[in-house]
Amino acid sequence: MSTMDELKVETKTIDVELELSDGGRLAGSLFLRLYSSHHSGAEHVGDLLNDAAEFFPVKMAQGVQLINRRHVRCVRVAARMEQDELMTLGAKHRVSLSLNGGGLVEGDIYVDLPEALASRVKDYFNQSHRFFPVFSSGVIVYINAREIVAVRD
Repeated sequence: MSTMDELKVETKTIDVELELSDGGRLAGSLFLRLYSSHHSGAEHVGDLLNDAAEFFPVKMAQGVQLINRRHVRCVRVAARMEQDELMTLGAKHRVSLSLNGGGLVEGDIYVDLPEALASRVKDYFNQSHRFFPVFSSGVIVYINAREIVAVRD
């Protein structure tokens, strides 16, 4: 029989700001696994956001709250907290994203797709990700694909 300690997954927390579909903003911390199944090292915010689970926990001053990822417009995290060289491989493109309900996010994306696909902005945003990272002035903004109305390259 397993004990609770044996089932516990080692995590770290990382401070983020969430912008929700109802216009609300939350400051809190996400729980990230120390080891990722997608790449070497710790899990990134993007790994968590693109996971299949609909709800994820956010630690806030008032306690832990479960957030429905469908209602997250974007998540901001300081680039120094999680950016690594693998996140910036590929062709760099400067983009401007218009968001549902107003708002504009400008920054860089890095397109690193298999050779069979071109390294175009169109190919990047047509991947099956739920959230896409945009690198902007020391911040990584993970944007919900459902909230993107238009992309200007």
